Amino acid sequence: MAKALKIDRLPKLPKRSFIYLLICGGGIFLFCLIGIYPNFKEISSLDDEITILNQKISEQEILFPVFKKMLSRIKQSTHLKGREDTREKLKTEDIAAFSDIIGGFSQKNDLSIHENTIDIRKFKEKGGFLEMNYSMQGELDDFRIFIIQMMALPYDIRIGRLEIEPVSEQKAFQLRIWVALK
Repeated sequence: MAKALKIDRLPKLPKRSFIYLLICGGGIFLFCLIGIYPNFKEISSLDDEITILNQKISEQEILFPVFKKMLSRIKQSTHLKGREDTREKLKTEDIAAFSDIIGGFSQKNDLSIHENTIDIRKFKEKGGFLEMNYSMQGELDDFRIFIIQMMALPYDIRIGRLEIEPVSEQKAFQLRIWVALK
């Protein structure tokens, strides 16, 4: 008959082998901690930024046809035909009154203006145009009516930039216009 092996004890590892095992294991752990984990965090933050940018792009793709349609309606409007001939330059003393008119249009259309800045420094760079920046919030239809009313003014007004961002139920609008000054 065969003898049964009894395993009372596991064979002991030599002390040196155990130290080498700990050093190699610690090295692998440090490599993962220093080399892999920061890259993992950076990649996950880049993924978050990519999803935010993709969302903004899709929103702009949706809103661009609306903006284009608004511009075509403004150009086709009967009361704006022949406006190029009657455009006036805004007098420097009427800048405050012009800002009040814009503020009145925004209140009438339920838009809240959060920021209104006038950049006088770029007046000469823009060839006699005063740059005005508005930051407002409201509904898209109200903003459309606001733009139509603003463009119906007899002044030489040009839209430099229009940015629309969704904020909860309303939209945030960043509007840069240039007004010709005398």
